[in-house]
Amino acid sequence: MNRLLSIAAALTLTAGAVSAQGFAAPVSTGSTIFRLGSDSNFSEGCLDPCKCPIFLGGEVRGTMILRPVFLGGTFEQYEVSQINWTQDLNGVETKIKGDKGIYTRISGFAGWTNQLELFLSIDGGPVAKFDSGSVAGGGDFPNIDLTIADNDFYCYNQIIRVAANPAPKKDVTRYNLRSSSYQEGCFPPCLCPLGAPSKLVGSFDLVLLKHLGTVSEYSITNIRWQIANPILSTSAKQSLLTGTGDYTLIQGFAGPIHEMDLCLDLNGVELDAFHSGLVNTLPTKGIQIQLTQNDFFCFDRVINLKANPAPVALPLASSF
Repeated sequence: MNRLLSIAAALTLTAGAVSAQGFAAPVSTGSTIFRLGSDSNFSEGCLDPCKCPIFLGGEVRGTMILRPVFLGGTFEQYEVSQINWTQDLNGVETKIKGDKGIYTRISGFAGWTNQLELFLSIDGGPVAKFDSGSVAGGGDFPNIDLTIADNDFYCYNQIIRVAANPAPKKDVTRYNLRSSSYQEGCFPPCLCPLGAPSKLVGSFDLVLLKHLGTVSEYSITNIRWQIANPILSTSAKQSLLTGTGDYTLIQGFAGPIHEMDLCLDLNGVELDAFHSGLVNTLPTKGIQIQLTQNDFFCFDRVINLKANPAPVALPLASSF
């Protein structure tokens, strides 16, 4: 059966070549932020030989990171990580998360073939492998347009069309933390110790997903924060927070409001999600927001986040 979509696509450029074409600069050696396009979608239901209907699940938006692990001319392979997607079905949003995957493209006598394999959790459920299989395509770089499913496109499947390309440079902003802190422990009515706030340093990337009227939605990726001198989490002098998130900015009549959600790992161990709720923004060019796991009730972790856009580096004379 035709797999609902024809696939084409892939990445054949090194990170330097991608950056030279005006895409987002590499965030680590050789890695590039990819953003889903408007053709990306989610559906669920039956394919041949089963006869139950397919229910269209709606649009999918978000980001992921690709990093080349082997570039051999006729064989190329990329690690996929920091998969941070949102499925929107009639205004009901579901998160699709993952931090493991492989994108492969191979050139043969009949042309290019490509394959996308991702390990995803939908709405906090168990991790499942989604695979496109090896299919014809791969000449439309740096675009990726593949359809992945969790049951080899046989009978009942969850199906995601992944239509993505490198995020444009103008839509990616690096933020550096300033005067930020991390605190954990017990708040009333619980009586366990409350650690003193620890300095939080590092950076993250904010990627514009869509702008509609007064609402702008962003994906947060490449979070890499250090907690200096943590009290309760670890005996180490520094702890590392990594992960992804979402940020929404709304221009209201009474002034702008914003909301942030973060999914973080502490030294590689997944934490419960952090939320800010909708709050008023301060009159600043940066972001100032407070996030908690448990709304300051009993044991909680609190992030007091203050961040400014990183200075834009001037081009070297040799690059003109």
